[in-house]
Amino acid sequence: MLQNADDISKQLKKQDKNANIIAGILVIGVGALAWATKIASLGGGLVLGGLSAAVFVSLWYFFQNIDDEESRRIYGVASILSIGILVSLVNYIWGDRIAEWIPGGIERTEQIFWTLWYLFMIAMMMVGTIRCVRRQRQKKEKKYKTLLFTGIMAAIMFATLWQYQNTMQGQRRNMGIWSGAQQYAETLLKKDKNLENDWLIGDESWRDGKNTYQVRLTYYADADAEKEGRESEYQYTIHFDEIEGYLIKSEGVPEKE
Repeated sequence: MLQNADDISKQLKKQDKNANIIAGILVIGVGALAWATKIASLGGGLVLGGLSAAVFVSLWYFFQNIDDEESRRIYGVASILSIGILVSLVNYIWGDRIAEWIPGGIERTEQIFWTLWYLFMIAMMMVGTIRCVRRQRQKKEKKYKTLLFTGIMAAIMFATLWQYQNTMQGQRRNMGIWSGAQQYAETLLKKDKNLENDWLIGDESWRDGKNTYQVRLTYYADADAEKEGRESEYQYTIHFDEIEGYLIKSEGVPEKE
């Protein structure tokens, strides 16, 4: 019993040592990379590296202690929280920049957040499934139990991918409605004010409820205003209805803030 306790203690110390070494490498490596690529300052890079290390350490201990129910609960919650904080921070600060690197027309930070989140969930399930199958085989569990467990996890991963697809389709649909509302406002303004195409010089839009958008346009009212650089503003509140299409809820010159 003493020998077994000593072996377990040595194994835990080895796990802690390996986790600390890799965590330190992550803090320094991620921090240096973020600073070198000018994504963040040195302090911000170290914070990003620290969060990345926290994610790794929590996942490391989760899978190392996956057989213990209490450890799974503790490290599982720690993993979800650390991943959520890291993804939210990256999405909030660098979402627009990341959107430029990702192929496939992803333009909104909300899509980036959900993409990273679903990738994390699928990766967690895949790694957990592989480890559980290996442990079941080591314990010489009956073959049908292993196949049943693998089938259930595969079904869950398929359902996750299906939900991801639906989420992305919803995001793309919302983006299409948003873009359509902005184009609709520009067309209305050009028609009502008899504007040339190059007189419309700026636009700003934001969502104001479900399928309702505020669109603020900047333009030159006439040729003299264009020569003098005298800008005007006009704002629309546009709502999209499934049956009637785009509807103008309000319009006019925006109040000065």
